[in-house]
Amino acid sequence: MIKRWLQNILGGTQSSTACPGEFPIPWETGRKSIYRFLAEFETPPSQALPEAAQTLPDEEAVNKRSGSQLRWAPGAMDGALGHHAGGSSDANGTELHIALLTAAKEPSAGNIKSLYNMLVEDSALGSIDPLLRSIRSTPDVPIGQLRALARWLATESPDRGAVKIGIALLGLLLPAEDTDTLVTLGLHEEFTLYSVVALGCTLDDSQVHAAWWSLAKRLHGWGRIHIVERLVETQDEEIRHWLLREGYKNSVMYEYLAYSCAVGGNLLGALQSGKIDDALLVGAGEIIEALINGGPAEDIYFYADGAKAVPLYLQVAERANIRDLKALIAVARIQSFATDGDADWERLAELGWTEEVRAQLVAACERFIALEYWPRVVEDSWSSRDDQNFWIAARAGEILGLEVWAKRFERQRLKLSEQWYFLMRTDDPARVQSVIDLLMDQFDLAAIATGPAEEMGLGPGNENHSALGAVLQDLGRFPGMGFPLIQAGLRSPVIRNRNLAARALKSWGVSNWPSGTREMLQQALDAEPNSDTRALLAETSEVGDQ
Repeated sequence: MIKRWLQNILGGTQSSTACPGEFPIPWETGRKSIYRFLAEFETPPSQALPEAAQTLPDEEAVNKRSGSQLRWAPGAMDGALGHHAGGSSDANGTELHIALLTAAKEPSAGNIKSLYNMLVEDSALGSIDPLLRSIRSTPDVPIGQLRALARWLATESPDRGAVKIGIALLGLLLPAEDTDTLVTLGLHEEFTLYSVVALGCTLDDSQVHAAWWSLAKRLHGWGRIHIVERLVETQDEEIRHWLLREGYKNSVMYEYLAYSCAVGGNLLGALQSGKIDDALLVGAGEIIEALINGGPAEDIYFYADGAKAVPLYLQVAERANIRDLKALIAVARIQSFATDGDADWERLAELGWTEEVRAQLVAACERFIALEYWPRVVEDSWSSRDDQNFWIAARAGEILGLEVWAKRFERQRLKLSEQWYFLMRTDDPARVQSVIDLLMDQFDLAAIATGPAEEMGLGPGNENHSALGAVLQDLGRFPGMGFPLIQAGLRSPVIRNRNLAARALKSWGVSNWPSGTREMLQQALDAEPNSDTRALLAETSEVGDQ
């Protein structure tokens, strides 16, 4: 449709000739172009951008404008809004459309500055669709001038919002010579969504899936999610092969891509093909597990082949004698799903999930989990220093009923990975006391208890606050234990930890409060800056007065 519109405007040609791309600079001198910043990194064709490229030059300006301590992962804000928020506003698109065409036709300093001020706030996702609709409905679009302005915004702007609009316009105006520019920007997941849409408009149908796939293999977060969702219609067997073995993996949530990969990769057909390898079995298991977990995208309730693919997966996995613990974890999740009394089996029955299918599935899962070699595989995995491998071994050990807590405790004692949350999943007071002692040995409580503030305590540098919170959230079940942690929690700058400390005291009951607790609560209440926490502290104090 875009190509037909452009051909109509240009009388059947798609000349990319543009007016000179020199425009008055509306930003402070000395700021670096985002495109040039990214282009400086020499990234081999098969690799992702290095870590140093992830923090864009405008990060400080973005944080200053938002006034928030929270930092979105690259592409996360647009990804979350695109998946979970409502539609865009035509009013925003119309206003931007007027400013854009005015600046393209008459690129004076005032017009460029007015346009740029609208783009800096990074509301591109909510503006692009109505903006492009407005442009396509305009009969006298100055194509050459608009292309020059789009290219300038995409390659010269130091602000991400302007870059995104520039990319979107390049997709609308189809300048094939800018494909490399779109790929360079698309390698950063803040811009992948915009680049893949633009590439989809710019490249021929025969080229676009290959281009998307090439880019997807170099991404792991929201960028991969945006691309893989668009590869569902692929007929390329090599891409389908990749979708089932690697494509679903991402650093956000596998649940976002499970359905797209099951359908786009033809999971049922792959399991029926007889061409089975361990990578397919692991991938199929993780895709099925994510479909069952459900969440932000289509899940098992939408997967039409589920009642055929899942039993077939069990048959194939058992015959293959696979010894990857990821498969064991997936099968355990299938078993819990098949016996879930809260599932909507009436709705699932329409997709073939009959009682007979479920009964057969449970029996197959039990056989698979009972295979004699699994305990040895878990034991052989305990020594792994890799955090992900240890997590898999620990989860598998829990499924098999093996002793896991002691392994977690030893890993935390050696500071190999954070295990506080899992260590508190016990009803044994002696073990809880060991956890309390270990935390007090590994962290300086005085350094944690610096006084109440409005901090969130998230991200790197906040490991001490995270550890304290993980233990505090379960101390309410153990009256009188860990009082020094309660004291530190009430003096923590992190709001959540103060709340957790107050709730723990409330759960203990006043009879288990050590001497001086009432006075400590009153001091905390007097110093508390957060209104919700102040109310909770007041409630807790009232419990002590009764």
